Amino acid sequence: MAELDKKLADELIKLAKLYEEESAQQYRAAVRRTSQIVAMVAGESAPGDWYDSSRWAWRPAKESEDYNDNTKQRYNYRVNYMQAWWQILQGAIQTVGLPVPTFRPQNAQQKLDREAAQTGREIITYEATVTDFREMMLGIYRRFCESGICLAYTRHVKDPVRWGTTTAHNPVTEPQVTRPAGYGCPGCEGFTPSGKTVRDEMGMIECPQCQQPLHAENFMEEQVEDMVVGDQPEEVPNGREITELFGTLEVLLPWWKHTLADSHYCRIAIEVATEEIIGTFASDKNKERAKRIEDELRTKATEDGKTDALARQHARSPMTAGGMRQEGFVTYSRWWFRPKCFYKIEDKPNREELLEKFPKGVFFQLAGGDDPVFLDAIEEHMESKLRLGRPMDGDGMYTPAILQSGVPVQLASNDAYNMALEGMLFAAFAQAYADEDLFSGAAINKTRVEPGNVKLLQLTGGKKLRDSFFEMKSQDVSQSVQNFLGMAEPLGEFLLGTPPAIQGRAIKGVRTSSGQSQARSQALQRQAPAYGALKTLLAGVQECTVNEFLQNRSAETYFDVVSGTGDLEMSKIQLNPERGRVVAYPEASESIPQTWAQQHDVNMALLDSQNPIVQSWMASPENAQAIFETIGTNLTVPGKDMVDKYERIIDLLLEDAPRDEETPNELDPTMPPLRITVPSIPFHPVLDDAQIALTVFRKWAATPDGMREMISGSPGSKNIAAYAEQASLELKAAMKSPPGAGPAKQGVVA
Repeated sequence: MAELDKKLADELIKLAKLYEEESAQQYRAAVRRTSQIVAMVAGESAPGDWYDSSRWAWRPAKESEDYNDNTKQRYNYRVNYMQAWWQILQGAIQTVGLPVPTFRPQNAQQKLDREAAQTGREIITYEATVTDFREMMLGIYRRFCESGICLAYTRHVKDPVRWGTTTAHNPVTEPQVTRPAGYGCPGCEGFTPSGKTVRDEMGMIECPQCQQPLHAENFMEEQVEDMVVGDQPEEVPNGREITELFGTLEVLLPWWKHTLADSHYCRIAIEVATEEIIGTFASDKNKERAKRIEDELRTKATEDGKTDALARQHARSPMTAGGMRQEGFVTYSRWWFRPKCFYKIEDKPNREELLEKFPKGVFFQLAGGDDPVFLDAIEEHMESKLRLGRPMDGDGMYTPAILQSGVPVQLASNDAYNMALEGMLFAAFAQAYADEDLFSGAAINKTRVEPGNVKLLQLTGGKKLRDSFFEMKSQDVSQSVQNFLGMAEPLGEFLLGTPPAIQGRAIKGVRTSSGQSQARSQALQRQAPAYGALKTLLAGVQECTVNEFLQNRSAETYFDVVSGTGDLEMSKIQLNPERGRVVAYPEASESIPQTWAQQHDVNMALLDSQNPIVQSWMASPENAQAIFETIGTNLTVPGKDMVDKYERIIDLLLEDAPRDEETPNELDPTMPPLRITVPSIPFHPVLDDAQIALTVFRKWAATPDGMREMISGSPGSKNIAAYAEQASLELKAAMKSPPGAGPAKQGVVA
């Protein structure tokens, strides 16, 4: 990050405030809607009874000016439907597989981009060891449910405390004379250092090789170049690719735009402790800038008054926590401007200077509220770090959230349950009226109804007991409340797509497993549009992750992966000094992937198939392993131990080289013996299985690592080829030989 002239920094701050002001009304409406849903998902069935537009926050009824004994609710009994709906939707997404993107070169005509695309899958395999992509997928879906938008910010972060350091050996250079001063001969093109020339009879300088006269224009100055004389070790901090997810409460985009590509600016704002900002920049190499930032932050930290900061804190804090306190926290804002934003600046010289300095756009950071501290700025294209996704199509930027249609049902349920509670506690005991001359109110209030209790009354003349006491007829709960409580749950299921099929409940009228599977599949189709948007966004995040890896990682990256045998294997990603860029596309599918239960039903149907092609699929040890795992059995997979054996043999063969051996010529014993190439680990005709061995070896040879190894022509690749050739000869001999025939000597004729 670079320091920016104060006049240009002030222009960027001024421009940021203008964009916040022009979208304030629309953004406030989006924040109001989202903050309510976020709090409900967090466990508050009603985050507040009224919305304070001046503070952008839902607040309890008792904090309202209209609150009094007549307007206050007698009870506050609420059942949180919203959290349950979110859990059901989350469970539905968790039952599907993790989508895998396809990587292609950004420019198919560029060799570097093609190489980058080939490495993309390996990079994602590594990233999966340090990043939980399933958790990221659920994070995206949560913001789809709460905000209706999800902005992913991916970048490479160096942190020696979290990820350690690597010793880099930097070359040490010294200036050395690569060619002394002298003369270049135009005749023989030879070079003669100064002092080594000869003179003719006239005293003129000439070339000692060809006696060509040398003149002043043939003189060449001494050449000095920096030469490497050693290396200097340096501890370099390790880094990783980090992705953060943000929703409406943090993200400000042009409300009238539809996509990120159309948006000319973007802002991410969060609240962080003041010491975090100071600590980050205190380690900056630019000590003067670090001191300026610390001094300004300590001065302005208590002046932070951004209203949307209150909205973010209120939405994430329990209502029982009381009033929010901002002391010690500061709003940390990250802004991206495209170059077109600079044309909003009226000062033309400053505008031209910004356009010249940031021709691709600018990324800058601020800390503070109404009078923020400018932290730094750098040239950066918005799409290089950001990706935007939304579960529903719509007009404008802030489209509806998945859970938004459930808010009215939740709020109406709150009222209905309070009415039911009042009826339960009060309506069941009817009001009564008594003759005060006959009954003493004070005496009645001090007694309670008990079995066998006798009260003595003295009736005055002309009065009957039944005429002196009247009990009003009451109704427990109104019929409309009962009707709503009965339809609230199915109404929520219809609006949000959470039928019993994905709740784990029994489905009425369906008794067969195939019927249950079909019902689940039909229920999950409701989530197909949102899942499609999720796949696209996740692919975009992984595209940014791969490009960040390519641009910031060292030439070699080692990591452990679990092999097919269950063992840990060391894998390496090798990068060239120059790297290209990739684009990622989500996996193609009409809807969401099959759940585990659906895969179970499909595999059981395949096992019942009499099709010989399908039966050959089922006979493969690798497919058998997948089938056994899906149907949930602990049976041993036929041939699985042999598959594991040959995967280990491949590693052993790569570490060695084949040998040349002599064998008698069985066709003509009088001829000299034949020289054959045999692998370092011979194929055993009895203990080995040629069919499985060739299947495993061919699969390995089709992988990127296998292709590179075989093309290289290394001793290890020749060793593998010799072993595969032995297995092939054994298989052919077994198919031709009659039963009981012994194995023949096998090898590759050299």
